[in-house]
Amino acid sequence: GFGMLFAGAILAVYSFIGFGDMAQTAEEVRDVKRTLPRAMMISLGIVFVFYILIAMALVGTGRLDVIARASAPLVKAVELSGWPGLPVAVASLFVIVNGALTQIIAASRLLLDIARDGRGAPGVFARVNDQTDTPIEATLIITATVLVLALLVPLKSLAEMTSFAILVVFVGVNLSLVRMKRRSQPAEVPDIPFVVPVIGALAAGVALLGQILQFAFGGS
Repeated sequence: GFGMLFAGAILAVYSFIGFGDMAQTAEEVRDVKRTLPRAMMISLGIVFVFYILIAMALVGTGRLDVIARASAPLVKAVELSGWPGLPVAVASLFVIVNGALTQIIAASRLLLDIARDGRGAPGVFARVNDQTDTPIEATLIITATVLVLALLVPLKSLAEMTSFAILVVFVGVNLSLVRMKRRSQPAEVPDIPFVVPVIGALAAGVALLGQILQFAFGGS
C-alpha cells in the first residue's frame, strides 16, 4: 500500500545524494559557476531516468513477490528473465565501491571546510597535502569511519540513519536559504525564486516526519 511505498521512498533518499555531494568538490572544479550546476542537473536527470527504467523492468517481470524476498533483488530479476545474474552482481559490487568512494571524497572535503572554519573539527583536518592537493588526514579519518560503520552496522539500518540525517540537513539548508533570501540576495549566489527553498523545506520536513512516525509506530 501507500505506507510501504512511502517507507521505501524514504529509505531510497540516500541513493539520490550523490548530486549534492558534488558541491563539496566545488573548490577543485574549473569554471565552477558554469560547470557544477550543469553537472548536478545532468546527473540528477540521468539517475532519475535510470531508476524509473529499473522500476519498470522489475514490475514487468510479474514476479515482485519473489524479487522482494530475494537477498539481491536485481540479480534475481535478471535470473527470472532468463539471463545470468553474475554480471549484474559483479557490476553491483563496482557500483557499491564507487558510491563509497564518492561519499568519502565528499565527507572529507566537508570535514576540511569545518576544520578551516574552526568550528567543531581539529585544525589537523584543515591541512591540504602539497603534493596531492588533497586533504589526506580528513580522508583517512572518514575512510576509517566508513569502514567501521560498514562492518558493524546492518545495511538497512545504515541506510535509514543516512536518510534521516540527509533529510535533517535538507530541512536546515532550505530554511537557511529562506532566511538568506529574506535578508538580501548575495551577488555571487543564483537568484532562485523564494518559493523553491520553501517547497524544499516543506517536502523534506514531511518526509522527515513520516520517517519519525514510521520508527515510532511502524518499526524499522
